[in-house]
Amino acid sequence: IIIESWKRRKLVGKKRNQFIPTVDRIAQYIEENPNTINNEDFMNHLMTLFTAAFDTLTIVSSFAILCFGMYPEYQLSNYFSLKLLDKWIIPKEAAIAISIFNIHRDKSYWEHPEHFYPDHFLPEAIIKRHIYAYLPFSAGPRGCIGTHI
Repeated sequence: IIIESWKRRKLVGKKRNQFIPTVDRIAQYIEENPNTINNEDFMNHLMTLFTAAFDTLTIVSSFAILCFGMYPEYQLSNYFSLKLLDKWIIPKEAAIAISIFNIHRDKSYWEHPEHFYPDHFLPEAIIKRHIYAYLPFSAGPRGCIGTHI
């Protein structure tokens, strides 16, 4: 179905959202190299891509909500800033990323953020820290499928 959909889009020159070009590239590769991947492997790759895309969107929106929840004094000013920017609002299907590197080095949560410090992960340290200050596998119901492995 996906390959057939790609062929129809290719014939009419129709472009879709930001994720579809990745699928199109994979479908084109399979068409040009028919013996390199079977349908089952192709579907498994697509499921991985879809899962990763949903995970990214979940992390970004959750982190934004977390930040505004932690710093309510910025909610109203940022709302008005968006209005002042001539309605510059994040468009539907926009690709967004958060800096997990910086979250994991936030001095307000980590005693020694720039150093390997195993005591950061002692139970008493974990209890004191915000639940989303450490995101090795994302968080929430759409987090990384490898969380519990």
